[in-house]
Amino acid sequence: MGFVDKVLKTGKDAATKAKDFAGEHTEQVKGAIDKVEGFADKATKGKYTQKIESVGNKAGSAVDKLKKES
Repeated sequence: MGFVDKVLKTGKDAATKAKDFAGEHTEQVKGAIDKVEGFADKATKGKYTQKIESVGNKAGSAVDKLKKES
């Protein structure tokens, strides 16, 4: 197995573990998303509130979808 193959395998393994974690710990992940939204909104002084909320909602929906798959 070459270097690139090892990197790809490691990346796939990490993605699988992240997906499993998100599916099993939905509320924790969604709480983290909310905290990031608040931090980003504060850092931009409210200039991009609607866009930040939109992305947060999409991320929350994706986490919900992962929960249904697990």
